[in-house]
Amino acid sequence: VHARGAAAPDPLRYGYALALARTGRAEDALRELAALKAPPAGFWVELARAATLHLAGRQTESEALYAQLSAAYPKSRPIRLSHADALIRSGGAAQGRRAQEVLRPLMIAGSSDISLQRSFAR
Repeated sequence: VHARGAAAPDPLRYGYALALARTGRAEDALRELAALKAPPAGFWVELARAATLHLAGRQTESEALYAQLSAAYPKSRPIRLSHADALIRSGGAAQGRRAQEVLRPLMIAGSSDISLQRSFAR
């Protein structure tokens, strides 16, 4: 909520949702993302939602949304990096292998990218 009880503008609400997600308040973040009146074009809000679902412990929903995003934007670096990061945070060996699968196409296309190499190595 913005000053004097007015609804916050979408850009502020989006930023607030990201901050909430990163500070352990994932369910509150999901409510903020759902309240956006006019989401921007592209995949950014859905990508934030996928990452936040994962942080909220809702891995099945998160994986389904990442799969939809990956199908719609198969060459998207942000989607692949975010998905791999979510898988890595899960901590299991199977998730680690899945993260490598998610990142492999990017490694082939841009193997000199240091941040990509770091994600792949994790």
